[in-house]
Amino acid sequence: MPKERKPTPQLSLEALEKSKRTVSCGSCWAFSIAGMLEGQYAIKTGKLVEFSKSQLVECAKQCSGCGGCDGLEQPIEYTHQAGLESEKDYPYRNGNGEKFKCAYDKSKVKLFTGKDFLYFNGSETMKKILYKYGPLSVGLNGHLIHFYNGTPIKKNDEICSPNAIGHAVLLVGYGKQDDIPYWLARNSWGPIGPDEGFFKIERGNNACGIETIAGYATIDVV
Repeated sequence: MPKERKPTPQLSLEALEKSKRTVSCGSCWAFSIAGMLEGQYAIKTGKLVEFSKSQLVECAKQCSGCGGCDGLEQPIEYTHQAGLESEKDYPYRNGNGEKFKCAYDKSKVKLFTGKDFLYFNGSETMKKILYKYGPLSVGLNGHLIHFYNGTPIKKNDEICSPNAIGHAVLLVGYGKQDDIPYWLARNSWGPIGPDEGFFKIERGNNACGIETIAGYATIDVV
């Protein structure tokens, strides 16, 4: 079994882009998926490239743009067909909640994904997959993230039901703090809070539903 560690072995926290701001656009799903693909790209090529969130928001008809997405597999259906540009070529512009016309340019695509979003759940399975394959897109109930103070968010089904999953983040590592096993995740509300946009949440008991929906997609580099 791998030793517990804060970052994933293939990708240090320094290699992860700082937390970005969705602002008033419900694009957390796009940030989660783009972050997961950044990890896959870095592991495969050794290069750090930030990928476009606005392309997903504006062009992925399988989702509802700033209105959210019903699952994490829908954007992967899109990137399998269309590919994904870099953030440099298609920068984020939906922070005020406005969705512009799709400006996709196939000639600038840097990767295509496999056909499927590979789903996993459960603490031990997720831990092994995270260690072996890198950052994962995950869904959870995001209510308690608003009150994060640096101490791992603890399970509280009464105010953070695991059955009310409506937010997506990027799972990047795991560890222990004061004997509390935790997941380390990157949020998309900007570099705020004690961990500058990252947060820790209790691991092993499905706190806020974080061990319900997780996964990644394979990529083909262009």
